[in-house]
Amino acid sequence: MSNFDAYWDAWAPVWAELENFFFETDSINLILEKLEPPVLIVGAGLGLVVEHLKNSGIECDGLDLSKQMLAKAKELRGLDLIHGDAAEMPIKDNTYNSCISASGVIDFIGDEDVIKKIIAEMRRVTTASGNVFVAFGHFSPAMEKACREMGAIKGNHLQIRESLKYSALLASKDIEEIENQPAIGTEKEQQFGMGYYKIFKQAKDPDSLINVAPEFQYYRTEAEVRRLFKNMDIELKALSVTDTSYIAFI
Repeated sequence: MSNFDAYWDAWAPVWAELENFFFETDSINLILEKLEPPVLIVGAGLGLVVEHLKNSGIECDGLDLSKQMLAKAKELRGLDLIHGDAAEMPIKDNTYNSCISASGVIDFIGDEDVIKKIIAEMRRVTTASGNVFVAFGHFSPAMEKACREMGAIKGNHLQIRESLKYSALLASKDIEEIENQPAIGTEKEQQFGMGYYKIFKQAKDPDSLINVAPEFQYYRTEAEVRRLFKNMDIELKALSVTDTSYIAFI
């Protein structure tokens, strides 16, 4: 699969400002009753969801490609996450009863053969009777409309680097000026945007965070998520919809 090590490593020290968005605690709560422990979170990042499940009394591990994310998860939460690629997990067969791919994984991949390889790996490490989930991030209708109008979303691509440049530009303004602008989207989306504002306001070298980012990630609507699994000939048992993510039960 494509290597995003440099991107995630660079953003790991500041990711805590952004982690509670897309596939987050509210999203995992929606499928909580479908989870059979032990659970594996693929693309665990700083371990927000892993910690949330553990605090809920559910045995859970996390895997992530970024060594810096793993180090930060240890520093912030005392979590020992697994280092590994979602397409080649260093995990034995049938280890977990539930496996979830977080929104920072498939959202960055367009090649359906690679996606199928990751899903095959998820199924390999999950028991035959276990449950497998794939999460995709999305915005509210109002925010998506605004992003499309300003060119931050083009087709099914979220223009990451251009969006970061815009966030860095906003960070050059005083907070009072930002707060006086008309609010777009949900309260959580506004908090998400403010997270980027804080990051770039404090960044010594904003360009280092922007230039390491990929040009885009995939932004799939509900219809496109359903179409993706149909194209891959993978049965979609259910699709849960939260304010910030779609969670495919396959």
